[in-house]
Amino acid sequence: MIRMAYNLTQLNGPAIMFLQKAYTKLCLQVDKTGKIPVKNIIKTFATNKDDRRRVEKALDVSGLPSGKGDTLALTKFQFEDFFNLYKNLSQRTEVEKVYDELVGTSKRRLMSTSQLVDFLNKTQRDPRLNEILHPYANTARARDLIQEYEPNKFNAQKGQLSFDGFLRYLMSEDNPIMAASKLDLTDDMDQPMAHYFINSSHNTYLTGHQLTGKSSVEIYRQSLLAGCRCVELDFWNGRTEEPVIVHGYTFVPEICAKDVLEAIAETAFKTSEFPVILSFENHCNPRQQAKIANYCREIFGDMLLDRPLDSHPLESNVELPPPALLKRKIIIKNKKKHHHHHHHHHKKGTVVSSPQQQPPTVGGTVVNNVSNNSTAANAHATTVNNSSANSTAINTPTTNTSTGVTPAVNNNSTNAAYSSRSKMNLTVTSPAPAIPVPVSNNNGTAAAPPPAPAATTQQATGNGELPHHAPPLQQIRQSSKESTGSSDTDSSSDDESMPGTVVGPIGANEADKVPQTKETEAGAEISALVNYVQPVHFSSFENSEKKARFYEMSSFDEKQATTLLKERPIEFVNYNKHQLSRVYPAGTRFDSSNFMPQLFWNAGCQLVALNYQTLDLAMQLNLGIFEYNHRCGYLLKPEFMRRKDRRLDPFAESTVDGIIAGTVMVTVISGQFLTDKKVGTYVEVDMFGLPADTVRKKFRTKIVRDNGINPVYDEEPFVFKKVVLPELASIRIAAYEEGGKLIGHRVLPVIGLCPGYRHLTLRTEVGQPIPLATLFLCIVVKDYVPDGLSDFAEALANPIKYQSEQEKRSKQLAVLQEDMEPSEEDSCPNKKGDTLKSSENNTTTSPARQRSVAGANQSSQGAGGTGGAAESDAEREAPLEAITKMVALPVAQSSSVDHPNVPASKQSTAREPTTAGGGPIITTTTNTSSLSATGDAGNHPDGGKITADPLEKIFEDKQIRKKREALEKELKALKKSHDKEKLKIHAAQKSTDLGGDAPVKKSKFGMGNKLVKRFSSKNMADMNVKIPPCASASDADVTGDAQTERLRQICRDHAGSYREVLEKYHEIIYTLAEDLLRQSQDAQMKQLKTQLERETSEVMRQLQLSRKSEVKQLAMVHKDKDELERMKREVDSTLVEKGVTERVRLTATYERKRDELQRQHDTVKQGLEDHKLKARSMLEKEAESHAFISDTFLAHLNTSNSTTSCSSVGATTNHPPATSVSSGNICGAAAGATHENNVNNAHA
Repeated sequence: MIRMAYNLTQLNGPAIMFLQKAYTKLCLQVDKTGKIPVKNIIKTFATNKDDRRRVEKALDVSGLPSGKGDTLALTKFQFEDFFNLYKNLSQRTEVEKVYDELVGTSKRRLMSTSQLVDFLNKTQRDPRLNEILHPYANTARARDLIQEYEPNKFNAQKGQLSFDGFLRYLMSEDNPIMAASKLDLTDDMDQPMAHYFINSSHNTYLTGHQLTGKSSVEIYRQSLLAGCRCVELDFWNGRTEEPVIVHGYTFVPEICAKDVLEAIAETAFKTSEFPVILSFENHCNPRQQAKIANYCREIFGDMLLDRPLDSHPLESNVELPPPALLKRKIIIKNKKKHHHHHHHHHKKGTVVSSPQQQPPTVGGTVVNNVSNNSTAANAHATTVNNSSANSTAINTPTTNTSTGVTPAVNNNSTNAAYSSRSKMNLTVTSPAPAIPVPVSNNNGTAAAPPPAPAATTQQATGNGELPHHAPPLQQIRQSSKESTGSSDTDSSSDDESMPGTVVGPIGANEADKVPQTKETEAGAEISALVNYVQPVHFSSFENSEKKARFYEMSSFDEKQATTLLKERPIEFVNYNKHQLSRVYPAGTRFDSSNFMPQLFWNAGCQLVALNYQTLDLAMQLNLGIFEYNHRCGYLLKPEFMRRKDRRLDPFAESTVDGIIAGTVMVTVISGQFLTDKKVGTYVEVDMFGLPADTVRKKFRTKIVRDNGINPVYDEEPFVFKKVVLPELASIRIAAYEEGGKLIGHRVLPVIGLCPGYRHLTLRTEVGQPIPLATLFLCIVVKDYVPDGLSDFAEALANPIKYQSEQEKRSKQLAVLQEDMEPSEEDSCPNKKGDTLKSSENNTTTSPARQRSVAGANQSSQGAGGTGGAAESDAEREAPLEAITKMVALPVAQSSSVDHPNVPASKQSTAREPTTAGGGPIITTTTNTSSLSATGDAGNHPDGGKITADPLEKIFEDKQIRKKREALEKELKALKKSHDKEKLKIHAAQKSTDLGGDAPVKKSKFGMGNKLVKRFSSKNMADMNVKIPPCASASDADVTGDAQTERLRQICRDHAGSYREVLEKYHEIIYTLAEDLLRQSQDAQMKQLKTQLERETSEVMRQLQLSRKSEVKQLAMVHKDKDELERMKREVDSTLVEKGVTERVRLTATYERKRDELQRQHDTVKQGLEDHKLKARSMLEKEAESHAFISDTFLAHLNTSNSTTSCSSVGATTNHPPATSVSSGNICGAAAGATHENNVNNAHA
């Protein structure tokens, strides 16, 4: 029965299995006639009036009776009929949409076998799986699925899947949301015990509140059956000499310890065979401790691990045994009685005591705490409290000769108020009356003092022990030691459990009423049962590493563990690689609430103990995680948290070395039968893991109102872009009513998620399935790829496909580029060697490229040619910013003005690009569409001065450069066309001059007039053909023939076209420059604001650190609580004033910088406007004074150091004003020499 109830396969069954269960339940709920009442069917799906009507309508559509009094015969209500009813009620239009996208627009709407194979391999397959171990789906697999789920046998024979079959497959066990292997016992159970997370419980006996709740034996059974492997037992002396389990100093009733041990023996290994740890918090006297030990031996029998294994002795540097070796074993965690720690020696008249054994004083009076020496045989101490007003007590705390530890026992009760700081070996008290002093509890309130004791001495009875019972309910209401956030239950920490608390002398009559908050010394009998889990006081990570006693463990409350995690995270992880650590809730959690266990799982803590009675989010997460690995209670930690040679920072935000980060996308499409109430619903998706991976309350769907049967959310995907450690991460998907009440949830480890379209069955808070309640999701799981590298990753994953796509794109582009490819001679034909050198630079890596790739991962290619020496010098002298941005900026116009005798082509340090391989190669610039939004942010990492981008930087932008290149290309095309026309006229004029009948003398190359029309700029340069100049007005007056007039008309048309092109690009370029300037300035203002916020945040952080340091120092100086609080308030007041002053200063600085930056922005704006107007005036002036537009306008566009071609742009100062280089001929003279092809066009 237990195996059936806790069958994980049933709990994690598919959606269709729960439909079958609902159908079976209906079939069992028949009336007297053996028929199914329709009202039972309606009740199964709905309770409110509107939903009942929907069910009745669905029954009508399904061809079933819908009246409340109607009944259905079992023979007429098969599962197929029930499934059709489910489909008509839930409609599932969202699944139809998915199906239609896969099938296409076929008339019959049937999915073929090949389409199903593609769906299985592309959508449903986990890309993280190994292809050999997990082969791709094939046609045979698809046919098997069709045969299994297609209801129409005719379609199944043809290998076709209908929508009904597709829906059945999506709801089936062949389409789980969690990999089936995660539910099996797949973890390696032969690792040391410290390498596992262990399902643990805190104060297991409680069923509710920590102070006023109830205790139960049954909860031990339930916890163990649920997979818990570590339970806690608080033993106290029973009044009938029977030990009891109770929460000390609270109103919680006690339960019999023997009953609890019997319950543990009954259920410890019903659902898991792996070892159970019993965490004892022992407050009993030695006699009752011995009884507990005997009970353990009698009840547990062979299950009790009472001695270490031969293969794993209790020695240094020996790892703990693995769970597989400890199957069906119960391990006791209790204080160990150590004999080898005895370092104290008795001398006559002198008592040597360790600092932990000193009694406290009250107002100069030492609390009497006399331990009588006893023999090693009984190992018990008798405390005599002398409170005579007329006597002088000499307190000599003696060391127990058998243990070497002085038990600080007052009337056989251990007082947690004793300080461990005193270093006195002998204290003499002055005569003083026995005045009761209030005892402080951990809540900061004073407990009522007991009545004044009589001046009597309590005599030892029996074996030297006084009667010691559990405290009555009327006494001090105080939580036990572990519940109040003190140290572990070990001998070293006992004396520090309540530092600073003082007590007064207590009379003998009150011996049984003395509060006891720490454990008593371990007796020999129970100490003999302790082996692999020995609690010790945690001193430091270094000390633990030095001792290397892996069988010792320490416990921390959540506050202590959090402090260690924040201050020493890496050391904490390394500590947990070899030793067990237990973390339990703080004592202030009186309501039995829990902390988030993920916080300490991240540090590798094995025993993260929670209050099992409280089913809050933390407990839901704990139950969800430990359900996997066959719910054995042990989960193997990730490899990097176990290996000595690996280092893990729990606060890591970047990818951990050797671990592949993941990306998870969850799309919540719809829900089915979430609630039978008429309320709105929504779904939240959270992730828990490392702090960098944890995402809570960020992803939430819209609310679908008044529809609990089939709400459709159809949200955009919730993207967890970078999951640093998928092995530690888990996703929680929860459905809520619109008021915030939980409907159901599931916790899914990221490492086991199955991608694709999946149905998620929901669970209650306790982890039980909710019948019929499902969510339809689309999940994408893949390896994380940084932004910008996705194409590269796809190419690596499928290089053949990537290469074929590249070739296909090249062929498609070739159609458009067929007549537009510039040739080699269109560029600077300086030397053939220069062309070859430039081509080599395309295939080899230039120094500029090497630096740019190393600095910013962008290409920057250097140019060869005559300017090589100048370029190399410029590269060596280039500023760091230029190297980082991969920009070698030429200074064309300004350099021409400064050095009028040096050609601009030689002054240039970069060349314009040519798309063919023969020209010089340009050094590319970054795309500064956002300009300073990214660039300047990198230039001012420390909040340096932000200056406005100059006009030159705006004109350097890639977009403007492209427009200028387009302009020059269009002008070159016009020039080429114009030169062809002039050559035709010139050839015709030549033939006319030679005479109409005269034979034409052929050149030695055999080229006649028929070949002239095939001349172009690319071959004219090689043949040394000169282009005739344009005709001027004087030429027309002199000759007046038709050819000259035709030449003049062609030149005028060319000038008009030339001017139109310049005007068009004038508007385009300056409009674009204005947009870029506005974007740049907006980004700089935003950056300045961000800089202010960052500086303010840093100042506030520094002030908080300062406050923390001052408070810590004050706590060391001021012992009075009220005085300390007053000093804290003063510190807070001072820091508030400092914070306000700093904020005012930073705000003033920001406003000053903002105003200065705004003035700079206005100056640059005005400069751009002036630049635009000047260009326009130059254009108009050229149009009025010349037949052609000269290159002056183009030179003005290049004034901003944007880009230059390899020719001199514009006339230099030593040129005649009426002469300029033709804009159509882009190539100029190299190294000062004028090429033959360059023809200066004189304009009248």
